[in-house]
Amino acid sequence: MRTSRYPDRCVWRIAALICMMGALCVVAHAQNGPIANPGFEIDADGDAMPDNWTFAWQRTQSRDTDDMDRQEPDWAWDDQDFHSGRRPVRVGVERPQDDGVWSQERVPLPGEAKIYRLSAWVKVENADGGGVHIAAVYQGEDGKWLGADYDAIYVAEDTDWRRFVALIASPPETHHLRLRVWINFRRKGPITAWVDDLALEATELAEIPPLTHVDQTPMPEVSAADNERGFVAFAANYLDVVMPATVPTAEQLDPTLRIIATPGEREPISFAVRTLRDVSGLSAEMTPLVGEQGALPDDAVEPGVVRCMVRKMHPRSSYMLLVPTFIEPMRPVTVPAETSQWFWFTVRVPEDAAPGTYRATITVTGDGGSVE
Repeated sequence: MRTSRYPDRCVWRIAALICMMGALCVVAHAQNGPIANPGFEIDADGDAMPDNWTFAWQRTQSRDTDDMDRQEPDWAWDDQDFHSGRRPVRVGVERPQDDGVWSQERVPLPGEAKIYRLSAWVKVENADGGGVHIAAVYQGEDGKWLGADYDAIYVAEDTDWRRFVALIASPPETHHLRLRVWINFRRKGPITAWVDDLALEATELAEIPPLTHVDQTPMPEVSAADNERGFVAFAANYLDVVMPATVPTAEQLDPTLRIIATPGEREPISFAVRTLRDVSGLSAEMTPLVGEQGALPDDAVEPGVVRCMVRKMHPRSSYMLLVPTFIEPMRPVTVPAETSQWFWFTVRVPEDAAPGTYRATITVTGDGGSVE
């Protein structure tokens, strides 16, 4: 095991002898759950590797070949920076094309349950595209691959020690798991990560509840009139995704919206409303688009309101999330406080439309007033 602090393997063995009594206590704690050596601390056989774990970096994925230009990560125990115990593992990847993975085989399921809770303490520094993936690979009694959740726990930004928790649902025939702690699994960039104190527990849940999307953007200052009305309108490009938790920036407020389209083209006008309190009867309407050479017909614009539904984040994932799903015909909606509602107007430019600039006014109305 590589380490700048203890270059000589015999030092590890001497330390193991000195700390034998303490190690016995660690062993007892480590076996409380199905994951053996969950803190990576035990090295009973003195081979300078955490017992029950293996580490790979040269060939970690099925398409890897021996002639790839792989660079060994900086992987080691770290006895100076840990969540608990004495020494978690640290893996540092300097290049996007490199990665490293700790694996533990045949981890038994802790009892019979539909949903299990997987957790780990993680610290990250210098994340520049790379991420920490703690994955569960589901296997049958004979080792048959039944599926995998490689994003069960995913951390891709700098953080001090934090406990990350995931709920996983194993296929019915699952007999055991292969656990993988994978640094830079998708090979996107550098990262240094520490991992400590993994745990796997059964829950009483019948299904995984939907995830909650959180936007930590601070809400910009709004006027007294905005507060009295109960909402503000903000610009939202149709290529963006407006989630219920999306918080606008100051630059997005009081928008003037612009689109460019050619005859025969369909082009969306997209914007959203952020509520400051519970708002009922929220809807939007648009005047005809008028240019110097006339107006587009009334039916050239289809006003719509976006409806969110709980959907799978990925076909191979069990995780569900409330996401924008349908554009429905315009109707008044009730929106809870501190929630963003997406509106979507589709402009169909007639084939014979004259070139020029066309203008219209969109009015958003709720139970507390309106804004243009």
